[in-house]
This record gives sequence, C-alpha cells and structure tokens, in this order.
Amino acid sequence: MKRLILFVSLFAPVNIFANPILCPVCVFAVAGGLGIAEFFGVRDEVVGVWIGAALLAFSQWTIYFLEKKNIKKLWVDILCYLCWYSTLIPLYMGKKPKLIFNYHKILGIDSFLLSVAAGTLAAIAGAKLYEFLKSKNGGKAHFPYERVVIPVVLITVVSCLFHFGYKI
Repeated sequence: MKRLILFVSLFAPVNIFANPILCPVCVFAVAGGLGIAEFFGVRDEVVGVWIGAALLAFSQWTIYFLEKKNIKKLWVDILCYLCWYSTLIPLYMGKKPKLIFNYHKILGIDSFLLSVAAGTLAAIAGAKLYEFLKSKNGGKAHFPYERVVIPVVLITVVSCLFHFGYKI
C-alpha cells in the first residue's frame, strides 16, 4: 500500500485540474481501493479494469498540465500515454512477478491486459456519452456530478462483466 501511495504521489502532476474524463478525487479513491481490493482477493481482471481507467485519467491530467504550459504537440501526448501505460511493465517483471504473463487468457489474450484495455475504453465511452447527453440537454448536465457518475457506472458494468462473465 505504501508503494501505491508513493507511486501516485511521485507521478501525479503537481497541479491537478478538472479532468474531462474522471475527477481527481474519484481516481485517487480508486487507486487507494485497488490495494484493499487485492487484499480481499478481488480478481486481477476486475482490478485491471479500474487500473485502465485510472491510467487514462493520469495520462489526461498530464496532457492537460502540459497544455497549460503551452506544450501542445501530438508526439508529447502519445509519449504521455506510453509513459503512464508502461507502468504496467513492472507487474510482469522481476524475480517474483505479481502477474504471470498469459497465465489466464480470454480469447487468446492475457486477461489482465485485456481488462486494462476494457477499462480504458469504458472510461472513454463514459466521457463521450456524458458529452453527448450534455449537448442534447442544451449544454447543461442532467444532474449534479453527471460527469463523474456516467464513466464510473460504465466502468462498474465492465468490472461486473469481467467478474461474473469469465470464470477459470
């Protein structure tokens, strides 16, 4: 748990702004909850969904921070995503890796990496759905915290699909 807190505090931008995908409080709550979920035996695929969404949010925050500093280049954006998602590599490396690559597979793909991708896509879909619903309502949200609720609900649905839909 101490490593997770250190990881988040070292790599999170100094100034955290409002994020178009997920709010900072929610992401840090999820990041803290991942260690607790692992302690209680939640499957790696379910945790991977939330890790994918959190990594996307961290990438978006970094890009937003750099844009505030007038650094607006496509290759910098791509590099931000690569840097944040490369933090998954230590899970597979070392003398005692946390995850064994290709131990559990879904459709021939490593289940943890697939769940990370699914969590990322669910967060993107939630953000796009929020923008669509907001534009249909005249530029206003339907209810308070709609920007947060829609992505979190979609990520929860994907987590339930991985938990109940796939058993080894």
